[in-house]
Amino acid sequence: MLVRGEFRGSLRRESCSRLCFSHRRRRHGTDSIGPGSLDRPTGGLPHTGDALNRTHWKVQVGDSITAQIQNVTDANLQGATEADVVIKSSERGNTTVHGTKSGTTITFSWVVPRTPARRSIVAYGPVGSNPTGNNSNNDIIRQLFQPPGSQAVAGFAAVDWAAAT
Repeated sequence: MLVRGEFRGSLRRESCSRLCFSHRRRRHGTDSIGPGSLDRPTGGLPHTGDALNRTHWKVQVGDSITAQIQNVTDANLQGATEADVVIKSSERGNTTVHGTKSGTTITFSWVVPRTPARRSIVAYGPVGSNPTGNNSNNDIIRQLFQPPGSQAVAGFAAVDWAAAT
């Protein structure tokens, strides 16, 4: 048993307690799945936009991508023309980008960092709200698979194609 502040490896117990609490909280559902579905991203590199699995679209490192979140019907975004989009990564931290909203679609751009993260989740919400708990869903990508599987959060998987070849 570690006492508060004692080290195990490079992670202090008090830091682990915060991380573990945050992880438990996410696992138990305080992060919600919003009505908005993350659509296939487009970019200039060949492997951006492929489906990795039922929840993640591939994006190639170094690519400048454009993506959309479809069917955004959240009450707190009714009438809005802008939104914050957060690309959440436990490896790189969260990145907030500005999105434009037209009807029920949010469109945003993001330059995929050259240091790939295995996976990230895309969240969205009103400008300035730090909407990390309102995650996009996988309703679009999961339809590419048979059976489509359950609804879940959706995001990106950064791939370094040059390193893989």
